[in-house]
Amino acid sequence: MMNNEKIFKTALIFIIGSALGLLDAVFSIYTKKIIPMSEWNLHSGSISSLTEVFKSYQLLQIGQASEITILIIIIACAFASGFDAKTRAGFLLLLLGLWKSLRVLFLFFIIGYPKDFAAWDLVFLYPSLTFSPVYLTFGISLIFLILAFILLTKQGGEASNNSKPARKKKKKS
Repeated sequence: MMNNEKIFKTALIFIIGSALGLLDAVFSIYTKKIIPMSEWNLHSGSISSLTEVFKSYQLLQIGQASEITILIIIIACAFASGFDAKTRAGFLLLLLGLWKSLRVLFLFFIIGYPKDFAAWDLVFLYPSLTFSPVYLTFGISLIFLILAFILLTKQGGEASNNSKPARKKKKKS
């Protein structure tokens, strides 16, 4: 069973992961509003041509800086929240899974994109543009979330105890 501190930190991680997913969705919405949809068609061009489109609208560097910032926040939060390597890895996977899966859900509920799970989507801007079907993004996010659950709920080690070492009782003489 998880202790109160771990439950509190997990709840904060859920809030942070949700906020990062929304932040990334907002950037995607602005990008989709700035670049005409005709230039997003992956089947008529290549990823390198879409990279040039991003550069022409001066969005590539902004998007990459945004993505690097999100990754720094994720790593910092996971490191600060974990009691040991196992819980830090669990929180890292939890944040990564929440970030990408919630980004897609926020996009769907805000602008109706993607229309289905087979639609192709821009997944990463850094180090280069990376596209995949939405179902692949969700599948990888689900794997991350399952691994996070396993790491954060497995008993044993420092993660299942308080982060403070146990005090030794003094013997009375």
